[in-house]
Amino acid sequence: MTRAISNWDHLCVFLSAARHRNLAAAARRLGIDHSTAFRRLKKLEHQLGGPLFERRPEGLALTTLGTELLPNIETVETAMLALERQVVAQDVEPNGTVRLSVSDSLAIGYFPERIQAFHEQFPHVRLDLSVDNQVVDLTRREADVAIRPARHIEGDLVGRKAARMAYGGYAAKSYIDRHGRPASIEDLSDHKLCGFGESLDFFAAARWLTRHVDPSTIVMQFDNTSAMTAAAGCGLGIALLPCFLGDTHPNLERVIEPSEALKMDVWILTHPDLRRSARIRAVLDFLFETLAADRTLLEGLQPASRASA
Repeated sequence: MTRAISNWDHLCVFLSAARHRNLAAAARRLGIDHSTAFRRLKKLEHQLGGPLFERRPEGLALTTLGTELLPNIETVETAMLALERQVVAQDVEPNGTVRLSVSDSLAIGYFPERIQAFHEQFPHVRLDLSVDNQVVDLTRREADVAIRPARHIEGDLVGRKAARMAYGGYAAKSYIDRHGRPASIEDLSDHKLCGFGESLDFFAAARWLTRHVDPSTIVMQFDNTSAMTAAAGCGLGIALLPCFLGDTHPNLERVIEPSEALKMDVWILTHPDLRRSARIRAVLDFLFETLAADRTLLEGLQPASRASA
């Protein structure tokens, strides 16, 4: 191999494609379009003098050259990411960009009304919002800070539990007029339900539905909580939704109260190397204070229905 590799962005495309086995998915994870990822990969293959992937029905597979290259590039990636974190950690003033990963429900139903306060307090910090229901890898700097609903946190990340997120059952008045209200959560099997897609199966509410509800009652599945909320608001069926979404939606009424089985802790996380950075600290503290102040909303501590409020 005699040609020099001069562009780290090209190597990032290779690494992401090797992990996702799909160039489109790799491009989405890197925040670039498919054509850019394709062009960078082709340039890298030209530099190296051969193809790095074979295209198979099940996805991309590494060639012999790609297999030989992968561990070396992963070693370089580890060093580059450590260097990036070290540079960010030197911040003494809250200034610069922070990549924040949140679920779609928080990104659409919670943060828009609150993010202005952050910018007023920290005008020199720019938040780049990554809306993703999948768990991002903070070690690889897919984000700097993540808000993660979970029962517990694994790995070497650091952070704080800011609140608990409760789920309740919600239905539109048009649905209630046609099908009535369930008397309890056990009665959901007698109703039409909005279900969770595979990408959301780590949610406590999704696991509960899988264990307790006949799949035939699910009229449609969603991999996006906001889309599920909109469908429930149109009367499609009952949806198990975060209370902060259901209780604030103009067309929805709470028909099932949240139970312990439908609650998840909300964690604010970052990589240990970044926690002393002024800009990261500003984001962590703001998020913790904001979520903690909204405990009543997040935990669903409101009347069972606005109709009875």
